Amino acid sequence: MKYKAIIIILLLASCTKVIEIDLPDPPDKLVVNCFFSTGNKFIVHLSHSQNILAEDTTVIKNGDIRLYANDIYQCSLNHIVDGFYSHDTMIVRAGVKYKITAIASGYDQVEAEDSAPPVTLLDSVFYDPDLYTDSEGSYYYKMQLFFADNSSHRNFYEVNLLHFNDEDEFELIRLNGDNEKVIINEGDEEYYSGLCIFSDELINGNQCILKLRTNSTLTGNRKEMRLLSVSETFYKYRKSWIKHSFAQFPDLANPMEPVTLFSNVKGGFGIFAGYSVNTLITY
Repeated sequence: MKYKAIIIILLLASCTKVIEIDLPDPPDKLVVNCFFSTGNKFIVHLSHSQNILAEDTTVIKNGDIRLYANDIYQCSLNHIVDGFYSHDTMIVRAGVKYKITAIASGYDQVEAEDSAPPVTLLDSVFYDPDLYTDSEGSYYYKMQLFFADNSSHRNFYEVNLLHFNDEDEFELIRLNGDNEKVIINEGDEEYYSGLCIFSDELINGNQCILKLRTNSTLTGNRKEMRLLSVSETFYKYRKSWIKHSFAQFPDLANPMEPVTLFSNVKGGFGIFAGYSVNTLITY
């Protein structure tokens, strides 16, 4: 007996229709960005928001930026170059509540305030010279940081590692927790940011031994391990940036909604946040 196979091919066609919606652009607002650290000058960048398709520069060079310390007026910042403003004699001090106001022609005034916490000292850093292999066959190095958390108030930290070459040029090394509960508790490792930012929720008032790892080679040359004591404002911004950055290029199998960056600028956009830093240099 002969069998005949009948193959049916279905062509699925879809129709689309372009619908144009005339939505008004949201009003442009001032954008203020400044991370200020103890012992350094204030450097503030001033710009404005605009439509994503616009090609004009957003830099504002003729703004009026005023600085206050504990609600007392200190000075007006001077425009330096390309929207950056500063002042030669204003140096950041820990524990002082700083506020800036900014205004420019055609824009409403904005303001923001924050403080830089006191520095937390790094007691020591240990770089493990051995090379390790994870379950996927990738190589990595281990390191440990030792410092004491201050129990008198809630603390927030960020760890940076700079690795210098023979020309004294540095690279910011991506760091991850080495099965470190303090880092795991933050819930950020799934976003692969390479940033280590955390609170003292699990270490409050105790000596901390922070276990980290990196896939970068650390042998030879100068290394600078930096422990940043950051404000809660800084912490919230960094946490939002980690998710915001990941959401721009998500895993196609696990898409996520866009994430709005945290801002403490009233009436506008941006960030005004303080920190202190302690550095241990090794060779």
